[in-house]
Amino acid sequence: MSFSESKRKTGEIRSKIGSKRHKELSNYRAGIEGTPSVLKRVYQLEHLPVRGRVRSKIWVYASIIAQNFKRCVKCLRKMAVVPQ
Repeated sequence: MSFSESKRKTGEIRSKIGSKRHKELSNYRAGIEGTPSVLKRVYQLEHLPVRGRVRSKIWVYASIIAQNFKRCVKCLRKMAVVPQ
């Protein structure tokens, strides 16, 4: 019986799937993927309504700041620090 190096590596990777560490990394990645998705959908980062490098940077940074601000307000409301 013989097999290639790539098949050996594939088998090794598949054996790690389902392990505790793999699940932790998958959950972490899933959480991270949500941020760019929100920025693309809500703040139109796929099709910027501005032209030029400087204006584009300002638009992207302002979008990120707005998203962070919304998350902070949501968290503070959850903790009942900020009235609704």
